[in-house]
Amino acid sequence: MEYLLLPGESILENAPSTRLSNGKKCIPQHYLVFNHNANTVKNIITAIVYSDRYPLFVCEDDSGLYIQVGIIGADNYQTHGADCDKIVYGRKWRIEPQLPTSEIIQTAFLALQKAREHEVREMFRLEEKGFTSTPFNNHHDLPLMAQHQQLLERSQIQSYESIDDIRSTLAKLHYDHCHFELVAITSLKEDLWLMDIRLHTSEKTRLQELIDRPNKPISILLHQHDSNHLYHQLMDTCLELSNRHVEENFCYNGFSRFNRDHNIEAIASLSTSLRKQHLDSEFNTRFKQNNYDTDLTRAPVLDNSLYSDRLRQQLEQHSPLAGILPVDNA
Repeated sequence: MEYLLLPGESILENAPSTRLSNGKKCIPQHYLVFNHNANTVKNIITAIVYSDRYPLFVCEDDSGLYIQVGIIGADNYQTHGADCDKIVYGRKWRIEPQLPTSEIIQTAFLALQKAREHEVREMFRLEEKGFTSTPFNNHHDLPLMAQHQQLLERSQIQSYESIDDIRSTLAKLHYDHCHFELVAITSLKEDLWLMDIRLHTSEKTRLQELIDRPNKPISILLHQHDSNHLYHQLMDTCLELSNRHVEENFCYNGFSRFNRDHNIEAIASLSTSLRKQHLDSEFNTRFKQNNYDTDLTRAPVLDNSLYSDRLRQQLEQHSPLAGILPVDNA
C-alpha cells in the first residue's frame, strides 16, 4: 500500500503503519525521515493561506534555508500620508533540512504571529506632553535603559482616584487609527475591576480583527488601579486579538490547525492512537538511532571563551545531566 508522502519525506525501513478511526492507514510522522531543501519548503509554504498582506518568502543564504514574512501596509512612522503601501520584512526563521514538515508549517505560523505582534506594538500609540510615542515597540535601546533603570521606576506611577482619570488615560491612546472609550467599570472584589472598553474604528483602520468587529467592546481585568497596569492590559488584549486572528485564519491545505473550534479531546485521541505501536526490536533500535542522529545535529558548540565557561558552569549545576551535551571544542 502506498502512503501519502510529501517531497522531502521518506519512511524508515519497516516502519509500522497505524489504522485511524475512519479506517484509513497512515505512517505517523515520527517514523519518517526528512531531508528538506528550498523546493520542498516552497511546496509546503505554497499550501499555506493566511492574508495577502503577509506574504511568506522561502530563501537561502550561506547559513541555510529560512522563512521570512513580508508585511504590506502603511508606514507606521510616516509623518505625512503616503501615496502607496510599503513592504517591510520580519526576522529570518531558520529551517533545518531534517525538520519535520509539520514543524515547518508551525514555524510559518509562529513567524506570522510574531510579525503581526511587531506591527501591533508599533500601532499602539500614546500621546504624552504634545508628542506621540509607541512605548511597547521592539526598537527601544535596551542597553541604555538597563544603564538608567532609575528613570523607569514604578514609584513614579500615580493610582487612579476617579473614573475621569481612566478616561483621561484612554483619551491619550490610539491603536491602528482607533480610539478607546470607557463603557463601564465594575468592582468585582478588592483589587479587581472589570472594565468594558469600546474600540472605535475609522476608515484608516487596517487590522482585519478590528474591521471584523467594529466598535465592539472588549473586556479587561484590572488588578491594579493605575495607568501603567491599564496600558499593559490593553496591550495584552490587542496582542490576543491579533494572535486569535492568525489562529482562526491560518490554513494549510484548507485545514485551520490552530482554530479553537477543533475538538481538543479528539486531537488528544488521535495523538494517542499514533503513538500506540508495537515495535519489533530491530526497528525500535533503528528508530531510536535515527532520533539520536537528528538530535546530534542540534547540539551547540562550546569554545574557550568566557561566555562558554559561563555555560559550562550553568550546566554543571545540573550534573548529572541526561541528553546530548554541547560539543566542547575548548
